[in-house]
Amino acid sequence: MAALMCILTSDKIPIEVLMTLINTVVLEARRRGATFINIIFYSNSIKDVFKYRDAFTKYIDIGIRIYIEEKQHRLVKILSSCNSIYGSHEDPFIEEFSRETNVNIKIV
Repeated sequence: MAALMCILTSDKIPIEVLMTLINTVVLEARRRGATFINIIFYSNSIKDVFKYRDAFTKYIDIGIRIYIEEKQHRLVKILSSCNSIYGSHEDPFIEEFSRETNVNIKIV
């Protein structure tokens, strides 16, 4: 079974940055034989996440599961099932979250 790959992001990064991050992780998922990836948004609004729909509806061969969470302890629980966690260097939330929770995030 392929490793569970996750993307952690906030709803504050530009769409282009998220698209680059998803492209990178999808290529890695294909290489590893994964059938899906998880995108976990740190957000309290579905509306704010919906603006990224073009980024995560682009692929037909890799399934993308979307999680939206605003509480840090719940994010940590969701991320505990991930073998690889990716984040963008352009997302200020990632560095702060990693520092506060000691979650290992691969910065792309």
